[in-house]
Amino acid sequence: MALSALLIPTLWVGIDLAIRGPLLASAGATVRLTYVVGVVLSVLAWGLALETARHPRRLVRVAALSFLGFFAAFGVGLQAFARGLTHAYVGRRALMLALGVPDLAHAGYFAKNALLIGSVCLVPAALAVMLAVGRAHRFGPLRSHPSAIASGALAAALISIFTPFAAQGLQGLPPDVLWLHGTGGPILRSVGLLGAPRSLPPGHRPALPKATSIADDAPSIVFLLGESLRRDAVCSARNAACTASPAVDAAAPDRLGFSRAFSIASCTELVSAALWTGLPITAAPPLLARAPLVWDYARARGYRTAYLTSQNLLYQQGDLFLQTSAIDRLREARDRHADARVDEGSPDEDLTDEAVDFIEQGGPALVVVHRSNTHTPYRQTPEFTAFPIDGDDAVHNRYRNAVAQDDFLVAELVARLRRGARGRRAIVIASSDHGEAWGEHGSYTHSFDLYAEQIDVPLWIDAPDGTLPRDVVDRLRHDGPTRPVSTLDVAATLIDLVGAIDDPALREPVAALAGSSLLRPAPGPRPTLLWNCPLTRECPADAFGIVMWPLKLHYVGHEGRYACHDLERDPGELAPLAPGRCEALRATLDRAFGGDGPNSLSPSER
Repeated sequence: MALSALLIPTLWVGIDLAIRGPLLASAGATVRLTYVVGVVLSVLAWGLALETARHPRRLVRVAALSFLGFFAAFGVGLQAFARGLTHAYVGRRALMLALGVPDLAHAGYFAKNALLIGSVCLVPAALAVMLAVGRAHRFGPLRSHPSAIASGALAAALISIFTPFAAQGLQGLPPDVLWLHGTGGPILRSVGLLGAPRSLPPGHRPALPKATSIADDAPSIVFLLGESLRRDAVCSARNAACTASPAVDAAAPDRLGFSRAFSIASCTELVSAALWTGLPITAAPPLLARAPLVWDYARARGYRTAYLTSQNLLYQQGDLFLQTSAIDRLREARDRHADARVDEGSPDEDLTDEAVDFIEQGGPALVVVHRSNTHTPYRQTPEFTAFPIDGDDAVHNRYRNAVAQDDFLVAELVARLRRGARGRRAIVIASSDHGEAWGEHGSYTHSFDLYAEQIDVPLWIDAPDGTLPRDVVDRLRHDGPTRPVSTLDVAATLIDLVGAIDDPALREPVAALAGSSLLRPAPGPRPTLLWNCPLTRECPADAFGIVMWPLKLHYVGHEGRYACHDLERDPGELAPLAPGRCEALRATLDRAFGGDGPNSLSPSER
């Protein structure tokens, strides 16, 4: 009898230990102790619930069977799916992050894999209920202390849900108990005992002082920001070795490409905040809320400003973050389609007319064109279906099709600009918020870690003759193949292009910029911090790091370890170096985040 009651927790914990045993064994005392407590709770919750399913009262039996079905569906089925997709389980931080996704049920993998997820959840639920019913028939009703056993099952579940486990962000619990503990977040939030999920702060930006006015014939600046475009999915410069961007190659054949561009996070909202403010990823929310944005610098210099995006800015309060900024024209996905989804947004092709029209209205302008359709689930259109979207590689092929359409749309926008009186002299910069993983290090899509496939991005500049000094163009061309460039450098470059960096009136806010403009000589080796889990974002497992070219050290939270790589010799981060090679970077990380490594709590939990 006892063996059948312990069957599920024994198997599930055993499978988890087979997967994560070495990781948990090398973790610190806090994580190991938390896991042991979790195992005890798992055994009690399953064992006592299975016994409660034999309770003499029908209502109690139904409640026990319902709990067992729920526990198996999500604590086993969903966790298995999450582990396969993200290399991590779902805990409280993941569920709190989900509260910031208004249409989560329709988002990305949930919408496209509803049948798979349903099957993965229903099969273990059915098996758990069948086991409970079979035991009830085999052993008969409980005759000894049924109320105490039912109370014990309830207590084990409540302790799992509401105990403030310190190591939960380190995945320091068995997957079933980690799920139960996760459900406590939304419950506590709903009754006012837990604060709102972390997100971007609402903007409260004071107006910048009036700066030196620009000439009426100054070139406009157009920043094209893509979504989930990994560096090797497109061509940053035209060359015979890369055929991924044929349309852009034709529209901007002389663009200046950068081969070592990377983002400081693998999450759209974090990269956007850094691009718009130029502040480091560690900037506190109050500072982000007050910092001038690129549009504020441009307006102070006399530019007209626009932010045209197919992104749904409801996610992570992106709309509130922009409030009080000097944006003359702001249009996002919901302005075109009231029911635009958070993940896919509105059609990217709508941005072309809006951007060209704004540029041609007269006077120099700074226009940010921020696309979204290459985000999962990767919007498909009949014109771009070269890759079949059924079969084993369907999801990856959807991405390839979406990237092909993106190439066409970017090229069309550039070509349309070049036919206009104002657009023909516009300086165009193109990049992406982050990359996209396809299982290279066990994760898919993005936001789960900071490996190359999730943060390496394309970057190019197309500057018509006469819009930049010849020595600057020569330097850009020379630096492109070898100069490491981060999100923060792109922000500084945009602010430099509108003339704000050298304007005496803007000296104070410019001093806070963390990056270096590409229009100026490379500053030499310098550390760039990476982080997926600052105080403006919930995340399932921590991920932070540092790049000091060519070395990169980052903490992979879902694996509980550091990864050290030489990006010059190993750009795909497939051959880890010995930890000692990154010892100096580890010291810098510890100073920045106050950590003692994988044996301690992560920065977001301190």
